[in-house]
Amino acid sequence: MDSPKFEIPISLHWLVSKAEIQKEFQHESSLKKSIELSQLSGISYYLSISKSKDDQIFIGLGFSMKEETIINAKFKISINPANKFNGKFEESVFGKENGYEKANILCSSHDFLGPAKNYFIGGYIYLKMEGILSVEKEQIPAEIDIKSPDNLGEIFMFQ
Repeated sequence: MDSPKFEIPISLHWLVSKAEIQKEFQHESSLKKSIELSQLSGISYYLSISKSKDDQIFIGLGFSMKEETIINAKFKISINPANKFNGKFEESVFGKENGYEKANILCSSHDFLGPAKNYFIGGYIYLKMEGILSVEKEQIPAEIDIKSPDNLGEIFMFQ
């Protein structure tokens, strides 16, 4: 029996300051903003800004989950007002074999933080992600403790 497929729209808007990014990059290599999916317990998605060891900036979508789940996502990430990054919808599969984060290179950290690329306006960058998730999740039936299999009313009462 196939598991039911859930299609869930997702959206995340993130206004983050250049100062916060610079401060975080001194201690960590990435910043994340996450949202818990209310439709599926134990799964949250996040937008990340990461800096690699070779000084490249990546922006991506990722998932955290309690149970291993395969997620198909069709999503778009943009940077406003520059609106330069990933202007088309991208389809990706997230899971144990493919990983739980998909990030694309944006530019060098020098270009990212510098004024030439116009990523920051008034000291802030505005990231926007929108998409649709397709998740197959098994529904676990509630356990029924039936005292007598001959009592049809008892079976319906617990459903």
